[in-house]
Amino acid sequence: MLVGIEEKVISFIRKEKEENGSCYASNKTFCDTLNVSERTLYRIINRLQQRGLITRKTTSNGHYGKTRKIDV
Repeated sequence: MLVGIEEKVISFIRKEKEENGSCYASNKTFCDTLNVSERTLYRIINRLQQRGLITRKTTSNGHYGKTRKIDV
């Protein structure tokens, strides 16, 4: 069973996936949109991944940082 903020995160990921093919949103975008702290977001994403509700893949962009792809 999902709690309210978990449902909002899943909904946000689905919306991003519909618009962009996958969700590549940064933590800042998630936090600003959903009005949660980065620590809370980290816990929610980990919990959803552990339950098998989302998949997450992070790839290195060399000197440009990392890209994270999240799918439902």
